[in-house]
Amino acid sequence: MKRILLALAISLPLTAQALDPTPGSYKLTGTNPGNPEKGYSGSVTIVKDGEAYRLHWYIDGNQQQEGVAYVDGDVLSVGYRDFSGLDSGVVSFHVVSERKLEGKWCPQRSSVCGTELLELEAEARSGMREEKAKSLEPTEDHEREPASVDRKSTRLNS
Repeated sequence: MKRILLALAISLPLTAQALDPTPGSYKLTGTNPGNPEKGYSGSVTIVKDGEAYRLHWYIDGNQQQEGVAYVDGDVLSVGYRDFSGLDSGVVSFHVVSERKLEGKWCPQRSSVCGTELLELEAEARSGMREEKAKSLEPTEDHEREPASVDRKSTRLNS
């Protein structure tokens, strides 16, 4: 019996297996730092890019952000920036399943964090969102037309 248990223990991996999120379009619901009762919604597109992931947020129909991420175990770690150039920060998502992520985010100029929940939308719509995200990829000089509204800063001031 001891030999069987020892063989099982040796065969188990020492680190958690990576749980990758499914590329596609996700329904977004979130709360603001310091004001959790003031929520927001939108969508997030996740695109796999080698070992990295590219994320694109569409928030409340008028704000956009982009981020780069990687997976370590069951955590998707993201650095993001607002298209206005006035805000950036970090998000740490727990990959609950390939179709659901629960996160905590913190803007660079804040001492409190908000939350985000991402749930994969229907496959038919995700293809359209991925194409839209690809059309918004940075140019070689990394310049981008700023959005008319500062999204994360707007969330903080709401």
